[in-house]
Formats: sequence, C-alpha cells, structure tokens
Amino acid sequence: FYDTTSSVCGETGIGDAERNLVLRLAMKCCDFSHAFQSFEQHKLWSERVVEEFCQQGDKELLEGYTPAGLFDRKSLSPVSMAKNQAAFLDIIVIPLFELMAELLPATTPMLEQIRTNSSCWKNQASLRSSSNAASTLKSST
Repeated sequence: FYDTTSSVCGETGIGDAERNLVLRLAMKCCDFSHAFQSFEQHKLWSERVVEEFCQQGDKELLEGYTPAGLFDRKSLSPVSMAKNQAAFLDIIVIPLFELMAELLPATTPMLEQIRTNSSCWKNQASLRSSSNAASTLKSST
C-alpha cells in the first residue's frame, strides 16, 4: 500500500486499481469517524461500541460459550477500557489516518484530533490506575 500511496501522491493520473484502493481507505476511515470527534463525543461512541460488544458477549455466555476479553463484561473496567481504546487508536486508526493525510493533507486536523483522543485515553488510564492504587493502599491501612 505504501508504494501505491507514493505513486498516487506523485502522479496526477492514477489507474483504476489505485483509485479503488484509495476509496477503500477512505471508507475504512469513515468507519472510524468517531475517532476524530471531540474527546467527549468520541468517548460516547466508544462506550456504545463497547456496550454492543458486551451484548454479544452476554449472548455467547447464554449459549454456553466463553466470550473473548473485549466481549466479556466481567473483565472490563474503566482502566482496561481506556487502555484498549488508546491501543486501538494507536495500532489501527492512527496508521490509517496517517496514510489518508499523506494522500489528502486536508485530513491532517482529523489525524491530530485522533492523536489527542489517544492521549486523553492514556491519561484516563493513568489517573484511574493511580486512583485504584491509592484506594487499595488506603483500604489496607
């Protein structure tokens, strides 16, 4: 894909295959559009997605299956959710939007907001971890 983006960025005439690939990238970026909203909006949408995953996990439990970690309501905590969301943005979403920003520089502000949201999730994970550690210390004394 990186070779294709180099050719697309460097040439005015692109072929159907390259155009199709760029359109597929754009559609995938649309799937993650909540990631470049304000953190408050992004967090709401992320919570909705996590709830949908948990509902799937609940169904799996009712059918006698063990749900995967992201689908298991019992294994989720505010800290794990924040860490999972930051990792998702860092590993999946940011690289996609880096490619998009290379092709369409006008999308760079979206990429910057996604990076901001990732930092917000990391801060939340850190604060909640510290809060949990303080609570544990307090209760043990």
